[in-house]
Amino acid sequence: MVYYNYQKDPADAVFVPMCCDFFHVGHVNILTEASEHGDVVVLLMTDEAMRSYKRDPAMPYDQRKAILLSMKMVHGVLPCGGPQYYASMVVEHRPCVFLHGDDWKTGSQQEARSAVIKACASVGSRVIEPKYTKGVSTTINLNSFATEITSAMKLGVLARTALNDTKRQVESVSEETGLSTEVIQRLIDGKEYDGASLDAMVRLLHKHYPVPKRHLIVDDDTSEAGAWFMTQKQSRSSGRVMDRTNANGEHLAYYNYMDTATSSLSPFKPELIEELVEVHDNDPMNPLVVMNKGHLLGQLTFFIGPVNFYHTVRGVRKCRVMNTGESCLITPYVPHSFTSRDLSAPVSAIIAVTFSGHTREALSQLVHLNINKVCQCAGDARNPVGVRTRLVERFAELRGFDNASMTKSLAAKGVATETAEAMLRGEDGGAESTAILADLLNVHASELEAPLLSEDQEVVFAGEPLLGDAWKVRPGGKYGLASAKHMSLCGGYDWVVEGSQLEAPSQFFVFMFNYGDTPITIEWASGEDDVRVEHTRVLMPFASATFKPCIMTTVSVGEGEKGGLSVFKVPGCVNSGVMREISLFAQEGVKRMTTNHQA
Repeated sequence: MVYYNYQKDPADAVFVPMCCDFFHVGHVNILTEASEHGDVVVLLMTDEAMRSYKRDPAMPYDQRKAILLSMKMVHGVLPCGGPQYYASMVVEHRPCVFLHGDDWKTGSQQEARSAVIKACASVGSRVIEPKYTKGVSTTINLNSFATEITSAMKLGVLARTALNDTKRQVESVSEETGLSTEVIQRLIDGKEYDGASLDAMVRLLHKHYPVPKRHLIVDDDTSEAGAWFMTQKQSRSSGRVMDRTNANGEHLAYYNYMDTATSSLSPFKPELIEELVEVHDNDPMNPLVVMNKGHLLGQLTFFIGPVNFYHTVRGVRKCRVMNTGESCLITPYVPHSFTSRDLSAPVSAIIAVTFSGHTREALSQLVHLNINKVCQCAGDARNPVGVRTRLVERFAELRGFDNASMTKSLAAKGVATETAEAMLRGEDGGAESTAILADLLNVHASELEAPLLSEDQEVVFAGEPLLGDAWKVRPGGKYGLASAKHMSLCGGYDWVVEGSQLEAPSQFFVFMFNYGDTPITIEWASGEDDVRVEHTRVLMPFASATFKPCIMTTVSVGEGEKGGLSVFKVPGCVNSGVMREISLFAQEGVKRMTTNHQA
């Protein structure tokens, strides 16, 4: 074994093990500290060593070695086959110091650390463990850089699609915007990584062409192989107490809101909310209760502990006593509130899983419209006759019909004039006449349906009330959460987990919250079938996880144990409208929609 660029006595050497495939300030700090104790010699991991215990190197060994030898603090480099060789290298070369950041005191290198300490003691060397530089790591930097590359590639797909939509070639875009063809092509190819340049080009394309900004923006994918996790500690650290002024004029702490696992890619905005106000009755008009005004997002709520739920439907405020295992689904803009019946209980909280629907996703464009007129066109599902009238009007407008011409056409197809006029007013003309009207408008009959939104569907309840740990005596299995006909594509279940249970790949985004006291192991795979990577995480009590669609998971607990897992599912971007459209696309090219960089 030969030192590179180091001819001095090894007894003056300070050994510093490194991978150095993404150089950052933590490396600088370690090398600076090492240089104060002698001549720095880096034990540089070989490519094979990195693959065996860490990851594939971002750069080959020779390039990493050249970078290190260019630094004035580094006197030499030795190839190292991995942490298991640290101790033998100490015995062979007898450096004066072996220096490693204190992050190896725990984790996979603990055994190597113990061996190094013994080896140094045997040859008279010292072990120095400077404090690890927090907030930086090669893995973080590599993941960040990889995310930027991936985002640039995906933005290139969006840019190419937008230019295809507006029938623009690179040359014409260059003439019209002043950007060089090289810059535009780099954007389309997904090879522009400078954030400021990308932002400027997005603004320029939006200015010159009828392309919404949201069609040119890619949200960052911060997932771990398609999943996001948050520990109880992380949720607790995000807590923020919200004050409310009650009917007595008291300004008191009302809720403690805590984040749970989610991301900008996920349709969920789930929160763990602790109730901080205690009531001693179930009066819906209790002056301690402060109602909100409702919100645009739908909310599927899972209750943990003794919680009272208040809601106002059609002008009437109600109170419902809730306990662990129960759930409710709240229609957007229904006013509601929560309090505890016993703050001395182990927990009084809810998992409030708010989720976006079509309207939330369209809001950036709806803000430019007259919302009063939009609402008039939509109608009110509490009056299905009015909604059906609007539906017929919408399809008739697309086909160039007015009421007189539709009545005449329906009469020619055998529909009585009185029945035709009634259907145009939104009344039910019967299955046969409705089918004729749908055929005239060239739509499926289901497109003309307008089911009544009944009062009992505006807030829907489900679940068996369970006190304390009573959920543990239930048989293992899934117990459905609240669901509503008008929000059919959201739901989930309260899952009493026993043993190991496999979940088929979900068609939805999936949010999981461990509300029990038993750790739950979650296993999932990423990649295609021919290149699958297996992943495992333990969901500790009051920790949470969110998974992208199409991921298969396995959940398990220890033998003889039971886990309490609340599971919520909504479609997000894979909603029924999108899935129906995709099913109708020509199959020859449908998969190009998220990968195409070509004109």
